[in-house]
Amino acid sequence: MDRIGYAVLAAILDVVLGVSSLLHLPLLDLLALISFVSALYSFLPMRELTFTVPVSLVPSLLLSGSPAPLILASVLSVLSYYLREHVTSFLLVLSLSLAVMNSGALIQTLGYLVLTASLLYLRADLRGVVGNGILFLILAAFFFTSSQSSLVNQLSDVSFYSLFFGVFGMAVEGRTLPRRLPRAPLLFVPYALLTLTLGIPEAYYWWTSKSFFFRVDPLSLWVPLRYFPQVNEVAGSWPLSHLTVRLGEIGVDLYIAILVYVSGMTSYLMFRGLRVRYPSLLALVYQLLSPFDHPYLLFGYSVLPLTLWLMNSDVRAYLKYPAVMVTSVLGSSYFLFPLQASLLGGVTSRRGVGWAVLAMIGANLFWIVPYSLLGTPSLGEISDVLPLTLLLPLVVSAIHFGAERRYALLSIASLAYISASLPYGEALYPVAVISTLLTVNRGKALIAGLTIFILLTASVYQLVSFHPVQIPSTLIKAETQVENATLVWWNTSYPLLSSAPTNETPVSVTAIQYVVGNGTVKENPNYTGFPLSIRVILPSNFIRVNGSWISENRPVVVVGPNNFTYSYRSGDLSLEQRSTYVLVNSKLGLQFLDWKFSPGNSSAFSVSVSGEWLRLYQQVYLALAQNVTQNVSVTPVSFNSLAVTLGNPSPILQFSPPRIDLLGYGAPLNLTENFTLTLYFLNAGGYVELYGEQINGELHQLSVLSHLPWGNVTDVILLLPLGNQLELRSLSISTLLPLNLTQNWVAWSSPRPANLTFLPSVPLNGTLYFSSSPPVRLQGVLANGSSLYLEPGSVVVGLKEVTITSPPGTVNLTSLVLVNGTKEYYVVGKFNVSTKYVVNQTLVLGGLLDKIETPVDLNVTVIPLPVSSNLFVHYLVDGKVSQNRSFLLTPGEHSVMIYFPAENLVYQGLYFSVVSFPLTFIIALLSERLKTLFSKVNRVLERMASQGGSEGRAEG
Repeated sequence: MDRIGYAVLAAILDVVLGVSSLLHLPLLDLLALISFVSALYSFLPMRELTFTVPVSLVPSLLLSGSPAPLILASVLSVLSYYLREHVTSFLLVLSLSLAVMNSGALIQTLGYLVLTASLLYLRADLRGVVGNGILFLILAAFFFTSSQSSLVNQLSDVSFYSLFFGVFGMAVEGRTLPRRLPRAPLLFVPYALLTLTLGIPEAYYWWTSKSFFFRVDPLSLWVPLRYFPQVNEVAGSWPLSHLTVRLGEIGVDLYIAILVYVSGMTSYLMFRGLRVRYPSLLALVYQLLSPFDHPYLLFGYSVLPLTLWLMNSDVRAYLKYPAVMVTSVLGSSYFLFPLQASLLGGVTSRRGVGWAVLAMIGANLFWIVPYSLLGTPSLGEISDVLPLTLLLPLVVSAIHFGAERRYALLSIASLAYISASLPYGEALYPVAVISTLLTVNRGKALIAGLTIFILLTASVYQLVSFHPVQIPSTLIKAETQVENATLVWWNTSYPLLSSAPTNETPVSVTAIQYVVGNGTVKENPNYTGFPLSIRVILPSNFIRVNGSWISENRPVVVVGPNNFTYSYRSGDLSLEQRSTYVLVNSKLGLQFLDWKFSPGNSSAFSVSVSGEWLRLYQQVYLALAQNVTQNVSVTPVSFNSLAVTLGNPSPILQFSPPRIDLLGYGAPLNLTENFTLTLYFLNAGGYVELYGEQINGELHQLSVLSHLPWGNVTDVILLLPLGNQLELRSLSISTLLPLNLTQNWVAWSSPRPANLTFLPSVPLNGTLYFSSSPPVRLQGVLANGSSLYLEPGSVVVGLKEVTITSPPGTVNLTSLVLVNGTKEYYVVGKFNVSTKYVVNQTLVLGGLLDKIETPVDLNVTVIPLPVSSNLFVHYLVDGKVSQNRSFLLTPGEHSVMIYFPAENLVYQGLYFSVVSFPLTFIIALLSERLKTLFSKVNRVLERMASQGGSEGRAEG
């Protein structure tokens, strides 16, 4: 580089330092940056440029008034000017010491280890490292007298590391290991062992033997309600991960450690094959940059150097190309591996690259075919691209110092693509690392050293910024509780942890067996089966009674036209009290009416509202909210709330500004006529659950779990958009007795005697029988208005209401049945007939198989599944394709299969992949034989030509 180039580089360094000093960095970070820039200046051959460092800090001094940075810069400039290369190591380790002074022991150890290795590579004077340790030891002794113990401890730590690594570096400087000791295998062991202590990265959180998704067959493209492609992993990451996970908690760490070690060994083999100057150093750098937090990219990263070594080897073609095909199948655990190998093979291999690329494509057709038509697995991303961006100017400058242009251009292109955060940038990460290392291999030592230093810094930053995943114990417990479920609504984080299929797309609520949310598992009382909704067809003499259950309530807030009170209302919401109602009119935007209410220690409460809309516009909400005030914003909603949309449809929303989550749907409500609506809320594990709606006397069971904490409920609000006019007749808020309702039993718990009422949809006649634990008392109301106490065996005519009085504690009503002649009417209880059918569900390749054994007729309906290009399924009933989703199964054994027809693409691609191996071998072998044959023919022809020429000369 000429003087102009050095001057430009110095100007860039000064601008970076000057701008950084104005960014209000912590003092230690700024001082570390000053030391680092001064160290870079010690490399430059233009001594006079060193004194520009303090000049760049003058604006900072004028603005902040702190002289410390300018003083340090001046002192270090003088040292850099007079001592030159003798002070380089001192300045670099000073920069590191200041940067990691407040960090933990692991980061400090890694930082000093990497820096010492870099200084040994640069052949720097390691006495500067020892001198830095002595300096900080003196400072620690100085501050010891001022009783600043924390500062003394920090100074002592960096002094120890500087002295230890300085002495260690001087001891090993210029030394070599014994010849008999295997150097390369041992070189890559330390970092691999270190990864065993890192913990589990977030991308691996679902790698457990209980996870349903981890257990799925790798050849299967489909799992219930989800396109789940992992065919490309069948020969690589899938078997290795399942082998290591069998070892328990250390399984994921062992998976990472194995691949990190393999990446070092294969890269060493590759760099030696490419005849680079320092294969061990470059391989170590490559290993340290292993993307351990990306499971599939890591696998491809470790196999890629082996593939490149094979592509550049002198092995015979009929052996080389099949070997490349095998490694490409392994490396394609990251599905863009063939692209990575093709790009790097194109710049490292001189011949046969095109054939190698074709061979890799043929070997991987078993996943290329289905992925091309159905879609690819999701990709991750490189978390921090700044270190890679900093490499761009160094690689550009390396071109001017004799670096091979083909490596440099690929490095620049891949680094620029990653830095721009473009799609699939993650795929170019190993390409960028290998091409950059090959670029600087034959360049200037300064550029090579800076490049390796930045790469090692990126490795340290990767470790520093890494945080292992911590799975809440409640979710681990939930994973066990839903182990045998058919479908789970995993309404919380870490969904792939589920031990059962989860609903990624909307399905009928009756298909969901369990709801997991906020660390709790709740069984869905409306569950009828998945993927089959099965209903027993009973003899006509068994009848299930429809009706409504009403639990005892205690009013807390009661509002009507004669006692209309509220806590807050919007400024543009008008209220006019009439004799039988209050006219509520929204005049602008979205207005609200608020009543303060807290459920306190109660476990359930209800909100009831009745009236009639005179003018109705959409998006009317009745909501529970937290901390609503007079001037709160509702456009948009600025407070946490659980809102039920009044109308048809009736979405249930969770407002957690700025997020809005759809939790489910309530029963449709017709607001064009008089209505009475009651919402029932339950304390479910500390969070609010909407467990029922009663609309005009008809009860609808729900199970909608929210993220709103029970103790945070402070308000009940009515939200009305512009133009809405409501005749509000009443609003009440009551605490009530929570019920657990099923067809076979009804349970409740109360600290005091409680009353529970059942209202049948039609009056009942017959002899009444009931049982419970503990015993309860029943009182009935007949159609003629008379009431009577009921005992088992009581005969009733026109029974329209039953009130159950229970003692304090937990009560379980197990049967309530009326017998009228040959017919039995069941309010609660199991039918007096064997209706137990058995369903054995098995996940098969590309489908789901249900084997059903039943003693009675069954009405079976296949629950509607989402239809898209990669989720289309067929139904097979007893081995025959069925066009109807509803069908009748007679007593006996049956099979119902949901089959994903696109699974055939895997078989087709697998066929082509298998054929490609012998085809490649045969073509390569024939090519070798033809080359040998042509070579022999050429030699014969040359010999004949030379003999003919000799005879001609003889005749002449």
